[in-house]
Amino acid sequence: MFRYYLTIIGVATVIVAALNALFVPEPYAPWLLAVLTVVFVLAAFALDAVIACLTRALPKKLFAVERKRYAVSDKEKKCYDKLKIKAWKDKIPETGALLKIFDKTKVTSPEDPAYLALFLRETAYAEIMHIYSAPLGFILLLFAPGALKWTIALPVILVNFFLQIPPVLVQRYNRHRLQKLYALQLRKKARAEAAATTAE
Repeated sequence: MFRYYLTIIGVATVIVAALNALFVPEPYAPWLLAVLTVVFVLAAFALDAVIACLTRALPKKLFAVERKRYAVSDKEKKCYDKLKIKAWKDKIPETGALLKIFDKTKVTSPEDPAYLALFLRETAYAEIMHIYSAPLGFILLLFAPGALKWTIALPVILVNFFLQIPPVLVQRYNRHRLQKLYALQLRKKARAEAAATTAE
């Protein structure tokens, strides 16, 4: 799943470096422009990682499954269906599994409300992380010298910006089914507890 994103990033890096080598005048040597392009790509990766860590450090209550901002309506789900998300969502990188934090590639305990609540919270973490990463990438403009602010930093930032959007959509698409499954399991649990209380 990572190869698609890595391919996009790799191709974009080569194009940005090549265009700068062809059209950006002295005093920047072509090799230096290529190095600076790679440096800014790596800086974007690093910034995304920092934002992910900071998001994880926020209070857990901000990612509670009950919060309205994470609710996905049937109408919103239909919009995602029109985008054919089901056909391409598995091509979006899932770093939770890679980093051994939480595997969101499959639902392994569909009858466990506690597991589903954790899964839902993880989708909220991922959504917020990508939402923050998109605009905060523009911070990199502060570190680019002169014209390279627009010829190297900005293109790298824009690629990073647009690559943050699909993961947000995928988290919300997946959350729609998870929310319904979670509500179902909560009802089952409540009925089971009520039956056990009656039996006593």
